This record gives sequence, structure tokens and C-alpha cells, in this order.
Amino acid sequence: MRVPTRFNVPAASDCHAGRPCSSLRVAVPAEEGTNHLLGDILGGLRHHQTAGPATTDISGKAYLYTNRHPNCDHLAFVIRYAVAGQGEEAVIPELTATAGNGSAVVHTGSSRAADNIMLCLFAPWAAADSGDQEATLTWTGCTIRDFSVFDVPRIELGSGDHRVEHVDSGHLRIGLTTERYIADSDEAGPPGLAQQIINAWDDYDPQVFSWWSEQPVTVASDSWTDPFGGVTFKHRARQKKTSDTVVASRWRPYAKVSAGTYSWRVRSAVGGDTVTSGDLSNTTAAWQTVLTGLDLSCVGDDQFLFECVRKTGAGTISIYGASGIEGAA
Repeated sequence: MRVPTRFNVPAASDCHAGRPCSSLRVAVPAEEGTNHLLGDILGGLRHHQTAGPATTDISGKAYLYTNRHPNCDHLAFVIRYAVAGQGEEAVIPELTATAGNGSAVVHTGSSRAADNIMLCLFAPWAAADSGDQEATLTWTGCTIRDFSVFDVPRIELGSGDHRVEHVDSGHLRIGLTTERYIADSDEAGPPGLAQQIINAWDDYDPQVFSWWSEQPVTVASDSWTDPFGGVTFKHRARQKKTSDTVVASRWRPYAKVSAGTYSWRVRSAVGGDTVTSGDLSNTTAAWQTVLTGLDLSCVGDDQFLFECVRKTGAGTISIYGASGIEGAA
């Protein structure tokens, strides 16, 4: 189609098409859907755990490991707790949440007797935090009934964020909205839209598994043993292409051994894969080196199994937490 000579067409070097095209049925839904994933969904739910009727200790610390979405500035800790003691014996509860290297957020409660108090703490990520990071919840003067951790959506996506623009900032006639030009724009053209669709996939590393306990599960065996006593954990991974059948994942335990050495492994039933650590000897509980590459099924519900083994000595292995995150290292 010939462009009218009086039509104000951007420079040829900026455009692959010099005519107005309607994008209402293709580009606009793709733009809105991509920005919804990049700004609203983020990583979604990172952790949820109930402690039965309540934790038994009136002070403690929960260690979690999760991935920071590049567009996520805060983690939301939604906590239900009970004040320790009754009447004059009640104490002032204090709860602290952290995300990565960000500033700690502290809540000081009331000493009024209550079994169910709901609280939400927004813990900020540090600006330099990226990839997999530790998050913690610390409490005194109360018992935890349950808590969940979510990525907090952004009010709006700003400069430097992964997002698709409506309009190219350098050429205001170029954009993905109706009656603007479709052009070779990294901001608001097909190249930019394609890149942000890729980012929406790459940025979203969902949590496969997140577990913590104030009282650890233990293993004291010279053969591979499931510390969770046969509890079934299942997950279906994302499928990028119809030809994909498995997706890689990465895993960490928060563990220690009282003496000697131990090893840890994770297996997937449907993915048919196993990742195993080297010999570990830490006697202080800490996050261990990530186990990468475990294949999880993306065409069916996969079941994964944790196992520990004592390699040398007669020590007891204590596991306080574990994390599984979808995606390659």
C-alpha cells in the first residue's frame, strides 16, 4: 500500500512499516498480558506454612530461600500469631521480616491476650539484590500459627523495569496502540514486545517447594533416608514449548550434622532425575550450596523426594529448612 505523500511518516531508519496499522486485536492484548505478568504476577506465592495449632517456642527464626523478581521491590509476610502468656503474664510481641540484604522491618505488638492476630510486613529488597536470596522471619513474645510470603506487585512499572511501552519515547508516533506506527522499536515495537515476552518467562522463577521448621527433622542413618517420613510433594513445571517435557530446578537445604559428614539429594519421579551434593561437614545450621539441574516434569504432576545419608561418623543430620526453585542455575 502506498503511503500518502503528505502523511507524517517517521524516518525510514526507525521503521519497518510506514503505514498506520490497527493493533487492537494483536499487539495491545500481548502488551497488556506481558505487563500484567511483569508487574502484577511477578513470582506470586513464595511460601505458605501452617504450624499446627501454633509454634511451641515464644521466640524463633524462620529461614526461607527464594528468587527476587527484577520488578519486585518488596516481599509481603502475612502472619497469624498468638501473644504469649495471659493477663499480667502477657509479654510484648515483636516480629521482624527481612528480604535479602534489604532493611529489616520490625513490628511491636500489644500485650493484650489474643489467640489470632493478623499482621502484614512489607520487607524491602536491597537495590543490588538479584537472583536467589534468603528471607527471614524472626519473632519474640509470641507463637506463630501460620505465615505466607508473596511478591508485592508494583503500583506502576517505571524506567529501567522490564515492561512494554505504549509509545516510543523518541518517536511519539511509534507504538503498539491503535493508530500508531509499527516500527523497529526496542521500547514500543515488535522487538521490544518480543524481548519483554522473553523477560516475562525468564524473570518468573516460581517456588517449587518451601519448608521450614523450628524443630528440625533428623536423620541418623548410613543409608539414604527420607527425613519427611514419606510425605508426598508434587509440582508441575512450566512448559515453554510443546516439545518440552522437563524443566530444570535448583534446590537448597538449611541443615547441619552433629559430627562426621553427610550428603543430601533430591529425586524426581516423573522427570526421572537425581541431583546429589558432595560430602558436607558443617556443624552449624546454614544454607548449603545449591543443587542445580534437577529435571521436573512439565507435562504431568511430578513427585520429588528429599533424602539424606550419613557418610562418615555417627552424627545426626538436622534439617531446618529446604527450598526448591524452578529454573536453571
